[in-house]
Amino acid sequence: AKDEMFRYGGEEFFMILPSTELLGAIVLAQRIHNAIQEKEMPKVGHITVSMGVVEYKEKETIDDVIKRVDDLMYLAKQEGRNLLRY
Repeated sequence: AKDEMFRYGGEEFFMILPSTELLGAIVLAQRIHNAIQEKEMPKVGHITVSMGVVEYKEKETIDDVIKRVDDLMYLAKQEGRNLLRY
């Protein structure tokens, strides 16, 4: 299985890391978060990113996974934006 990243809608993106456990996904998310924080984007300057990270639980549907990660992302936004929640 290979890692995949895709745009889910608007400014929301998903990464699927089938061979990565939760801790590895959190480390990767932190690296991406830091890289985005340090980068200056043309025309807009610095941007923020709010992220949720979850691990698939046995017998979950894709909708269950999406809801859990979406809830965490919105929690990160509510708690002040530019945060990572897992």
